[in-house]
Amino acid sequence: MSIYGFDERLANARRDKGLTQEELAAKLGVTPQAVSKWERSTSYPDVVMLSSICDMLDCSMDYLLNGKLAEVKLTESGDETARKQLLNKLIADPLILEVGEGLIDLLLEEQKEGFKGVADLRERMALKYGVLLPVVRLRDAIELKKYEYRILTYDWVLLDDTLKEEEERSFARLMNQLEEICRCNYSRIINKQMVKSLVDNLEEHYPAVVKGVIPEKISLMQLQEIIGQIIERGGSVHNLIKIIEFLEGEAAKRKNSSDLAEAVLDYLKQ
Repeated sequence: MSIYGFDERLANARRDKGLTQEELAAKLGVTPQAVSKWERSTSYPDVVMLSSICDMLDCSMDYLLNGKLAEVKLTESGDETARKQLLNKLIADPLILEVGEGLIDLLLEEQKEGFKGVADLRERMALKYGVLLPVVRLRDAIELKKYEYRILTYDWVLLDDTLKEEEERSFARLMNQLEEICRCNYSRIINKQMVKSLVDNLEEHYPAVVKGVIPEKISLMQLQEIIGQIIERGGSVHNLIKIIEFLEGEAAKRKNSSDLAEAVLDYLKQ
């Protein structure tokens, strides 16, 4: 019997712990020759010994036998929810609205209403521009001035503004501001996953439109660039069916995404 790669994985795990074959053998209570045979795949330890090896080298059986690394434990409690929350914090959010102390009540009211204002904005942008709005993360930021608010995408600040004392303070006003900022900066907000969702939805209803075109003739990345530029130039991709059919014919003539976006806008005006 041969376990592919066992010898190399065992030797690497031993070296990672800074042990020689002789030192590992002494800790396990076996001869150095036994360890040498394991690392040359001429023999293998039994299950009990394998368990001791894993404990000694801080690795899993699954790793030694199959080459699969154990999942890293990221929280002391091992709680899966806490682990996912921590991992999520490693990823920059596509869209964040953060506010100063004086505007926190607007976020709390929006939360009580089930985030209706954000849902209305998402639906409005879908109808007006034919685009998806990513999840909007709402958060307070104590470092901001009392009535200051910021809109960020992937940690880039798109807007940093402050309401005056006498100005109307409402969540609807913030959403109107967010809509304009998103439209003017959509190429920075849109990502490949959002584009894939648009394409997958279209393919589900009109498979012949997408088949053989995306990604064969137009990659998701290029379609992302084209959509972003169309929206920023005041256009809409609500008619995605005809846009993709048009791009299928133009892709061979024009390679530049900016030129293709301009061609689509001209086509939609006809």
